[in-house]
Amino acid sequence: MQENKYILCLDTSGEDCQAGIYEKSAESGRLLASAVVRNRRAHSERLLELVDHVLGYADISKNDLSAISVSLGPGSFTGLRIGVSVAKGLGLALGIHVIPVSSHDALSRPFLGMLNSVMVLTIARKGEWYVTKFSSGGRSETGVMTADQWKSVMEPPVILLCDDPDMVKKHLIEEFGKNVWMPGWSACTPDLESLGALACAKWVAGEIAVLDELAPEYVQPFLGKV
Repeated sequence: MQENKYILCLDTSGEDCQAGIYEKSAESGRLLASAVVRNRRAHSERLLELVDHVLGYADISKNDLSAISVSLGPGSFTGLRIGVSVAKGLGLALGIHVIPVSSHDALSRPFLGMLNSVMVLTIARKGEWYVTKFSSGGRSETGVMTADQWKSVMEPPVILLCDDPDMVKKHLIEEFGKNVWMPGWSACTPDLESLGALACAKWVAGEIAVLDELAPEYVQPFLGKV
């Protein structure tokens, strides 16, 4: 990879609508600009506005971009569709790579290596969560689990990242107590710097999306009305 590559980072996997500019140089990467709207309903209306904002703040144009990193999920069905559609549209228009990154990978990255393991839980539907576990043995496949199921695969001491801490705590206090560290709701928003860094690693490894085949990682079938 050449020096000074700019990656547009997009995340619409949860409540927040986010965009950022990540610069990858020969020495290290850094997040140059970021913007967020904390409103799930704003994804379709505000994402392109945020893209223009971060490009302006970083003082670059769309033509300076070398790739787009987008959260692939799991997460909000509607949000993921919007984010992936915008990434594909911009990628086609600009003739640049689109690099999908798991939202759970981006969430876990700042916490890896701090304790035995990291477990990411994001709400799937009532009583179920999307779950991915990260430990010294590697990364598990993301699955849909009930509380009894994810508790059975926990390896305390563990960092637990979840988008409904109060609900999850009800399942933990008596059994695990202080062996579980929960940083709080804000830690369950994918980190744009992690999106950029993970995209760079995938780019170097040749893990570039074929745009016609790019689709959100829903994990389970969409259960809404057609």
